Amino acid sequence: LKNLSLWVDGFDVSSELELEQLIQLGVPGNKITISGPAKTNRLFQRAVDYGVRAMHLDSLDELKVFLKSNKNNKT
Repeated sequence: LKNLSLWVDGFDVSSELELEQLIQLGVPGNKITISGPAKTNRLFQRAVDYGVRAMHLDSLDELKVFLKSNKNNKT
């Protein structure tokens, strides 16, 4: 992934584990997006704290979960 990061515009992740792997590799948040059907409160919070570029929200319910988990109001 580290070598690949030199050749791609960014990465899209679907889990906290995938996000943590990119963070450990030093991929900047502005090169990461979040999507997928199973986003958790922890994933939302970590993504906001790290400065992830975008999160694709799939429903109004998911928006509510995001807003509830975003304690620092960095929207």
